[in-house]
Amino acid sequence: MNENYANVLELCRRIIESNFRPCGLEEDIKNRIYELTLQWKRDKEKAEREGREIGGLSMIFKGLLKSWRQAEGLAKRWQKDVCYYLRMSLRNKWLEHYCKSMWK
Repeated sequence: MNENYANVLELCRRIIESNFRPCGLEEDIKNRIYELTLQWKRDKEKAEREGREIGGLSMIFKGLLKSWRQAEGLAKRWQKDVCYYLRMSLRNKWLEHYCKSMWK
């Protein structure tokens, strides 16, 4: 396994354990990441057939980090629990929208 890939997985694990797990959202976010990984593979194969490139799997980590930081920022701004905004991020598919915009 590529060392960078292992580092990205470890960082995702840390974010999930410290931020999503306390909100009861660990399984939901893991399922989303798994689905996005499969989608990335399909999109990458399609792009290769068309002779173009798309962003890498690291976009999932960047999107996860962005979703968490955005939820944290909104929670501070509006003085609500961060779990409220993490649930909103899952419901409104922040991670999926971010990744798909980077994989075009």
